[in-house]
Amino acid sequence: MVVAAVLVATTIGCVSETPGESLVVLVPVASSEAPLSYNFDIALADENTACVINSFEFQVHCADRTGKAAVIFGGEGEGPGEFRRPSYLRRGPAGTLGVFDLGLGRLTVFEPAGGHLSEATLPPGFRPVGPFGSSAFGSYFTFGPPAFVEAEVDVGTGEILWERRGVSGLVETECGEMSGGLPTPAGGWVFQVCKRELVFFADRDADNATVVYLPNYVAELPSERDVDAYLTGLARLSGNMSLPASAMEPYAAGYREDPRKWFQGPMSLAFDNGAVFGLARHGIGTRFPTWMSGWAPTTRAPFGFGTD
Repeated sequence: MVVAAVLVATTIGCVSETPGESLVVLVPVASSEAPLSYNFDIALADENTACVINSFEFQVHCADRTGKAAVIFGGEGEGPGEFRRPSYLRRGPAGTLGVFDLGLGRLTVFEPAGGHLSEATLPPGFRPVGPFGSSAFGSYFTFGPPAFVEAEVDVGTGEILWERRGVSGLVETECGEMSGGLPTPAGGWVFQVCKRELVFFADRDADNATVVYLPNYVAELPSERDVDAYLTGLARLSGNMSLPASAMEPYAAGYREDPRKWFQGPMSLAFDNGAVFGLARHGIGTRFPTWMSGWAPTTRAPFGFGTD
């Protein structure tokens, strides 16, 4: 976190270098904590280098294990290697990094040293899941229904190689919705659904699936920290039309009464190189030894645990 200061301008009767002008001094009157970035994506370029998006500077910052800056690249704009709204950061082959820009609707791939390699126009609102290779998996936005379509896109051209619509109607779930799945190493697809369900498709084009209810799910109400984060998100959506506290309170009251999801976030699923399925929730990591064979002991994950 950094400290953001509120300044006021005062005019003092000092003589400036220009006749007839007085000096203006900025005096701090208040300060508050502000995030370094509104984007929490992180990608490991290699075993010693982690990269994040600095949303205020429209850049990618990479650092080594000691926190020393390794490389910084990007900038605001629409030209090659520039960003309008850098939203997702994913690892690619040989230490490359891909920045998915929702503002420009494109993917830009960079070499480990920050050099610009390629770019491609993506389907609208494309949300990637996991690292990418010659293609990227994820979902893109439609004015549907459905609101999002699962897809595989070519990294070099942005062409849609595969897509799947209407998966929500194939399986009965507690909330009736399903999107944002993750491809499995065996060619299937898995979704985290509602508050406590996992849905496994053995094949990504299959018409039936297995629904698993998380056995150690316990309904938990949001903490005040959760509520604050929720209200901060609402404030960001409102943009320049900031809502007063009295207008935000009904939203906060409703959020406090709704048990939070078991999952850490929308991208809480991952497979490691051994096809071990992992799932993260609010600082807890649960690993599954095989695709569907059972549940491994729950393990504590470090703060900031991610799935890329």
